[in-house]
Amino acid sequence: MEKPTRIEELKAPNQGKGYFFDQECPDNVALDILFDPQNVPLSNLLWALEGKNPSWIADQDIALIEAIENQLTHVVGASRAETTLHQYARQYDFMRSQGERPEEVSNNLKSYYTYRAAHVWGLAREASFVLEKLGDALTTNDEDLWHDGVDALTRILNEFDCYPPCSEGQDSFSGVCRFTKKNGQKKHHESKRKHARKLPVNWRDDIWNAISDRTKNKAAVALLMTVAPRPAELEGGVTVVADGNAILIGIEGAKVIEGKRGQKIRGIRVDVLSPEAHFLLALAKSKGGEAVIKASSVSGLNKLLVRTGRRVLGKKVTLSAYDYRHALASDLKAEGRSQEVIAITLGHQSSRTQAGYGQAQQSRGSRNPIVSVIGSEPVRIHQRSFEFASVLRSDPTPFSNC
Repeated sequence: MEKPTRIEELKAPNQGKGYFFDQECPDNVALDILFDPQNVPLSNLLWALEGKNPSWIADQDIALIEAIENQLTHVVGASRAETTLHQYARQYDFMRSQGERPEEVSNNLKSYYTYRAAHVWGLAREASFVLEKLGDALTTNDEDLWHDGVDALTRILNEFDCYPPCSEGQDSFSGVCRFTKKNGQKKHHESKRKHARKLPVNWRDDIWNAISDRTKNKAAVALLMTVAPRPAELEGGVTVVADGNAILIGIEGAKVIEGKRGQKIRGIRVDVLSPEAHFLLALAKSKGGEAVIKASSVSGLNKLLVRTGRRVLGKKVTLSAYDYRHALASDLKAEGRSQEVIAITLGHQSSRTQAGYGQAQQSRGSRNPIVSVIGSEPVRIHQRSFEFASVLRSDPTPFSNC
């Protein structure tokens, strides 16, 4: 569908203010959709029992259930953090209490797409609960409960139809939508590039030298300077293996949707040249050759970077973990690395995504040359008007433990 430009154009047809089933979905399923596409769907069971079903179950009821289950398969297939699900629950409950839809509670496009994602997730939660109740009605031969559930699913399906997937293959349930603001401000990744241009040439050295050895998150900062994992990946734990004068770094990816987005596992072999890489090598050797490094928390890591950045680089500088990702991408592009190498290093499944990270002219020089990379997912290469130089990949065996 064509991307809308004004909130007024987003308004769905008025389907009525009611929400959808007379029994409220209990709190214990607030953060988990019950429907499991790996199990036998209710529609398949009903088709298999054709001729043995109660007379009050119509063929159109089964078709309706099948359509709902297809919708739930798409929603369940998307990966979400627990904090995101908590946000969805709060936003959906707020819309329920107000009797309003995403376009009615939003004041800009960004909040609209966030509320829209919460709304679709809430619909899926309620539909899953209703399917469970329909299973109970079938077991107990409760005709009234069955008809109430079918009526609720009909309204939910109509609501699903009002919020179809976004264009360009975008995940309509992720809550993420990039857009240009009406006042002409640039997109977020472009503002990050502008911020990177203002940083001093040796800003990474200055930050590293200012962090005490007693600082809890110093190892996490060393990883940011070396291979720039996402903060959520650092919170989950990153494996560092000593290998002579190199380190092997294994990262379990965040922001992963299998077959669509992200590298579930990626391994990176790095030559040890800089102080932070020597720090990681020594740490791995002290742990018997392999260490798992975790950030105490994402907020704690961000606070350390902001506090240190303002103390060392100036009070107007707000440093973040993503500045390191932009810096690494700039270095790799300046070296002429292939799109595949850059994508795997950053944890991407499509080379198109790296267009939002760094620029070759912003490179401050490579600190720890990346020797080879390997990812669990093949990279979809976006065709460009020129080719980057290729980099040889090593035998994947050394990364088997990462």
